[in-house]
Amino acid sequence: MDPQANTIKYLKALQNIAPLLPNLTVSHKEDEDDPKTFYNLDIQNVSLELIAIVNKFAEYYDLPLEIKLLLLMVKNKEDKVEFTNCSFKFFSANEIKDRHHNFTRDNQTRWIDLGMVYSGMGYWHALSWDKVTKKAFIRLDGGSSGHDRHYNREFYFGSSSKQARFTINTSDKQLYNINDILQVIQQPIEDNYYMVTN
Repeated sequence: MDPQANTIKYLKALQNIAPLLPNLTVSHKEDEDDPKTFYNLDIQNVSLELIAIVNKFAEYYDLPLEIKLLLLMVKNKEDKVEFTNCSFKFFSANEIKDRHHNFTRDNQTRWIDLGMVYSGMGYWHALSWDKVTKKAFIRLDGGSSGHDRHYNREFYFGSSSKQARFTINTSDKQLYNINDILQVIQQPIEDNYYMVTN
């Protein structure tokens, strides 16, 4: 890609995430009671280690540039920072890396969770990105009991005796592009139950 086209691509991605920034806060995993506004953070001198982590799974999952930029915007050596917007929490780069490792161990290499919102009673909604369709979907996970959590785990990942029942249909109307998702995460998840895939 020529430099001019690449610059335009980055500017467009920044324009897409700009509406999120005024309401975006970040918190350290060990200090979630003291979130800091996005603009109070030092976004200079992003570590090479963080760039390498983000580039690796961004390429593997063909993540949108908007998501990649959000993950690179905070200087944090331990990378335990998570973004929160309207109760939706973006996972840190290392959290996504850990999930990739766990999903791969469970023979699930097609999609990855980017973030979540707690929905009550032990349930949570995850925003997941599918590398085949290059679109996102919202899925319900967790549960109020061990049985519910086990059922959901088997549904998405299968077990030693059962295959996963969750499938992604490429014509599914509940698959969303990055612009749709950036709109959705600015609203309470209860306003978007119609978008949940299961």
